[in-house]
Amino acid sequence: MLGTVIFFGVLAGADNLQVCSAIGLLPIRGARKHLLALAFTACEIMAPLAGLALGRFLLWCAGGAAARIGPFMMLACGIVILFYAVRGEDLAGLVNGNKMMMGVPVALSFDNLLAGAGISSLHYPVVASALLIGLVSAAMSCIGLYLGAWIRRFAPNRMEFAVGAYLCLLAGRALLMGGA
Repeated sequence: MLGTVIFFGVLAGADNLQVCSAIGLLPIRGARKHLLALAFTACEIMAPLAGLALGRFLLWCAGGAAARIGPFMMLACGIVILFYAVRGEDLAGLVNGNKMMMGVPVALSFDNLLAGAGISSLHYPVVASALLIGLVSAAMSCIGLYLGAWIRRFAPNRMEFAVGAYLCLLAGRALLMGGA
């Protein structure tokens, strides 16, 4: 049982690991990086619990739309980053802003919201399972964010074009695979 729940957490956190690794390559100030990690942690832990509370109603309302919110957010971020990179503008103000701080973690936690709603029908201890899925996904987000920041030390100064292109590719792949 524990292995299955951890596997669900890894599946829910895989997109966050990839996106956060890319975001970590951007010029984010240290304090903002820690706040972003905290925002990802809060969103990733709270989303399955909210999904658990809303259960079948959420699955009925959301349909397939909720699974596409994260990829569309990724695509929008990638396009904006590419736009800034092509124009040669500094991204520091954008990535250290409040929109990045809450917009990306909330949008990427919709899959955890649906995971919480989905586990309400399983025969596992649902609250513990929802918390474990959120913790695994949050850990993967933080690992990606800090790993990207660590890699940035060895990368060229202007990684924005590569990050934007990577986010667009991730979003395209997710949308082609059905949104998740």
